[in-house]
Amino acid sequence: MSSKEYILCDNAGEVAVAVPVLSSYTHLAVDCEGDQLGCRGGRLSLLTITPISNDAPIYIFDLLRLKRKNMRRIFDLLQDDSRVKIFFDGRMDYSALWHEYAVSVAGVIDLQLADLHSRQDRGETESMRLDRIRAFLPPRMVAESPDEYQMLICLSGLARCAREHLQHDERKAIDHRKWLKRPLSQEQLGYAAQDAQLIESVYEHFKSQNYLTEELPEQSERYITFWEAGKPEKYRHFDSHCLLPLDIIDYDAGKPTHRCAGCRRFLSVDCFPDENTSSGGLYCWVCNAILRKEAYDKQKHNNSKGGGRRGRRR
Repeated sequence: MSSKEYILCDNAGEVAVAVPVLSSYTHLAVDCEGDQLGCRGGRLSLLTITPISNDAPIYIFDLLRLKRKNMRRIFDLLQDDSRVKIFFDGRMDYSALWHEYAVSVAGVIDLQLADLHSRQDRGETESMRLDRIRAFLPPRMVAESPDEYQMLICLSGLARCAREHLQHDERKAIDHRKWLKRPLSQEQLGYAAQDAQLIESVYEHFKSQNYLTEELPEQSERYITFWEAGKPEKYRHFDSHCLLPLDIIDYDAGKPTHRCAGCRRFLSVDCFPDENTSSGGLYCWVCNAILRKEAYDKQKHNNSKGGGRRGRRR
């Protein structure tokens, strides 16, 4: 994948030059960077946008240097539902833009959901689905009661998606705690630009393979606005995991709902086990799995500590 040119916009003049270029395109790949992006106590640092075009550059907007009034026309583009904004797991991006800048991104498609749609077309079996689940949940726990995990789907991040679909494996790790420091390094700017270009490349591939379904925009809107009511807590297990939230792909507004004590969402009754034995409230299938994982890990840790103490006494 050849690299596109990127332009850092950290003053009003550079933003003014970017606006007419971005305004001339109907499809924009969007990505954000920040420290604890979208979470409570976190802060948005960079907004990266590139048109779906080989001829257009990648624009990186430094939101720590730019004033809100400088970004007004860029934010207007994000809120314009006649333009398609393409994200990959845009939940945290939306959370940061909404809660920190009151920007409600409209006209979105989220490629993380499109990746899920592609799995059946690519011949993914039930065994392969469970393999993905076992990479997150303890394999023994899944093997003991596989019926408990029928509704669970494991999400892929951008790097894994690029490997599976594009055979691209060049994405480097970066210290996200440094996004609020200035000046930005070339490594940081290159990372931000690469993410946006990867989103563009995945979009082009998905489009060519017909993975972008008619239902995707509606599903993406439900997905990307996931944290609209409030920022999540980074270290709360129910808020941070790799399982697809329920009632995103399949959703029926006419069904009765219950409130999940874990994710705190009102979900259709189908999203809950028939019997929920936790004294802490009613938990959906996803949060029930998180609870089981925590209990399993705690028991494993306690067993390990107990064995260690016995060994020392001997």
